[in-house]
Amino acid sequence: MTGTALYRLVSRGLPRLPFSLNVGIQRLGRMPRPGKTLRAGRQVETRTAGGVPVSWLDPALADRGVLVYVHGGSYVTGPVARQWRWLSELSAELSMAAVMVDYRLAPEHPHPAALDDVVTALRALVSARVLRPGRWALAGDSAGGALALAATQTLVADGSPLPAALVLMAPWVDLALANPQIPGTEPDDPVLSRRFLQPSAAAYAGRTPLADHRLSPLRSDLAGLPPVHITAGTRDILVHDVRLLRQRLLDAGVAVDFLEEPGALHAYPILGAGPAADRAVAAQAAFLREDLEPERPSPVPSRNAPPPSKENAMSKRLSAHVDIGATPERVWEVLTDLAAYPEWNPFIVRAEGAVGPGRRLTLTMQPVGGRAMTLRPRLMEVAADRVLRWRGRLGLPGLMDAEHTFGLQPQSGGTRLVQSETFRGILVPFVAASLDRSTLPAFVAMNEALKRRAEEPASTGARTGASADGSGSGTS
Repeated sequence: MTGTALYRLVSRGLPRLPFSLNVGIQRLGRMPRPGKTLRAGRQVETRTAGGVPVSWLDPALADRGVLVYVHGGSYVTGPVARQWRWLSELSAELSMAAVMVDYRLAPEHPHPAALDDVVTALRALVSARVLRPGRWALAGDSAGGALALAATQTLVADGSPLPAALVLMAPWVDLALANPQIPGTEPDDPVLSRRFLQPSAAAYAGRTPLADHRLSPLRSDLAGLPPVHITAGTRDILVHDVRLLRQRLLDAGVAVDFLEEPGALHAYPILGAGPAADRAVAAQAAFLREDLEPERPSPVPSRNAPPPSKENAMSKRLSAHVDIGATPERVWEVLTDLAAYPEWNPFIVRAEGAVGPGRRLTLTMQPVGGRAMTLRPRLMEVAADRVLRWRGRLGLPGLMDAEHTFGLQPQSGGTRLVQSETFRGILVPFVAASLDRSTLPAFVAMNEALKRRAEEPASTGARTGASADGSGSGTS
């Protein structure tokens, strides 16, 4: 009998057995390491990260990216074979490494043991530079989804490096199971039951109240999280809290991809099979391709090759500057107030996201005389009052990659703002003229609008550091 079948049997078929016996039966299907079938053709290693056991699939691919996975199992068991299969298939699809965190289980180890293990492992892998900015994602299902979310919230609160994205499958985000819609769904859910989940929640919580935000991340501050992909099935008693999670993430300004499958069961991308699960895994892969920054190998020049020029047919740089009669602090304030862009910015007419290294932004740009386009670049450098830099691309890597920079230079009487962008890729020769015709004038228009916005508090009188007619601006 598979681990998934045992889970269903215990959670629905044998709810009246003593809880300890239920847990023991479930653990018969536990697989801390991948089975022989999954090990075939994969490099598998068991290590520790900060003293926490972790199991790797293809660790040699870590430079390309890492998918960190926190398994579900009601905090009392797991992982099982199907969780390993999902992790193996998705990481192979993305050609990246994967690592499973084998956290301590309840009831032997109540809260905060599991959360501490996940956070400790993540910090150790980041410290060892195994997890690098923009190149790792954190995933979890059910209880593991809640742990992944709570661990990321801990990293946000500490100012620690964050994953580039979260992938959550039916996360158990409120241990109290207090949602009034749950009883109406429970008869249609053949996987989960409150009679089993409630003792599991009590075993994990120990002396900590179920409403504590570390146990029930639905009840905590969700601001500052990276983009999140969520899947849920309508025949899952947790679907109602997952819908609430989606809305609260959106209210907190977090980018969310949400896939709800009619008729699907709990954690269906892992525990299920068939077209619905296939669609979910394909959507997860597409989401991660968008949000993970790929490794770009450096070309190896031949011995006799001349040094590369700063700009060639495959690259182009645009730059425009303006002198502003305001301090760098004031210019930075205007530049990073993304929510206010629609009020004044003629180029980036809409901007969403949190300003921080490694974060994704959603930007709608309106070139002069061209069509508006929406891009999702990643912030690469955020140096307060000095530099804001992001990197994005059009389509696949190498078609047209772009790095956009705002540099703030203090000067007598104000600030010089330099807005520049370097484009690289095979499409650049075909769009170079359009960049000069449409994009560079948009830089100038934004610079001038930002100048007016930043100078508003000192609205009257002569400006210093820039002429009133705008002659303090320039392009190149």
